[in-house]
Amino acid sequence: MSDVQETNEPTTETAKAETREAKKAEKRKRGSKKLRIRLIPIWLRLIIVIVLVGGSLLLGLMLGYGILGGGTPADALKPETWYHILDLMRGN
Repeated sequence: MSDVQETNEPTTETAKAETREAKKAEKRKRGSKKLRIRLIPIWLRLIIVIVLVGGSLLLGLMLGYGILGGGTPADALKPETWYHILDLMRGN
């Protein structure tokens, strides 16, 4: 008697390959990829993110200058304030 027994059952590798092939065939039957319709398009999402980041920057400037700096929040948006800050940084 030999130690190797021959059976007619498929090996696990063959069964896995058959399962993969069956899944591929099933996908082909269903058709092509399902189209995804987005509620908000990507280009609009980018614009929204840019606007929100800019708004939070302005809000942070106004709150920081008004609360921490002791000035009026609207002064943070004036060019004269920024010229003054740059003059202080340059040592003028």
